[in-house]
Amino acid sequence: MYIISAVINSLGLDIDKYNLSYSTIRNARISKRKEFVNTIKETENFNDSLVVHWDGKVLPAGNDQPKAERLSIHVTGISSDKNLKTPILSDGTGESQASAIFETLTEWNLCDNIKAMCFDTTSSNTGCDSGACTLEDKIGRDLLYLACRHHTSELMLRNVAEVAWPVTNSPNVPIFKRFRDNWEKIDKSLYEIGTEDGDIAPILNQKKDYILDFIGKQLINRFRKFYI
Repeated sequence: MYIISAVINSLGLDIDKYNLSYSTIRNARISKRKEFVNTIKETENFNDSLVVHWDGKVLPAGNDQPKAERLSIHVTGISSDKNLKTPILSDGTGESQASAIFETLTEWNLCDNIKAMCFDTTSSNTGCDSGACTLEDKIGRDLLYLACRHHTSELMLRNVAEVAWPVTNSPNVPIFKRFRDNWEKIDKSLYEIGTEDGDIAPILNQKKDYILDFIGKQLINRFRKFYI
């Protein structure tokens, strides 16, 4: 607002002739964005085979509203790479996500182009009855799954932590949050690995050979070839 006022004054224009209310500017931006999107829809040439990607995140809703669940919906393919929409959802359930993705693909007339889905392996995505992957049912055919397994590592760390700390359904574990908030105050040069700790080393040494043998077998046998 202040920048716009300064620009108008610097150009020698009469500022009283311009409506500088926040709502007017916001509505003008929304209108222009719709024009841009319609132009892109008319001119963009998408590849016949596309992958639809999505991921949800709680973000500020804007316009002095509280935070909201947003879903980024993206498609990629040969010579195609486009973020289609980032709608606000009523909740973060898989069903809400699947509906938003399908509506967006229909709006862009891309349902027939989608051949694969890329998503992380949270329950809201992979649930067989109400996960976002029920998008297949809405599109009406099987799609290739390109699942990102990075959340598996998070579960392993969480299971270790919950041995010592209470189980929580919150996305923010308090002790990890305190650790992050105080990261800059920590002297990293004093870091010590567990195998050098007098209490931890004996426990690890008992399991060391078993763990190394297990990891070696996993790498050789590749039980889950589609993930490893």
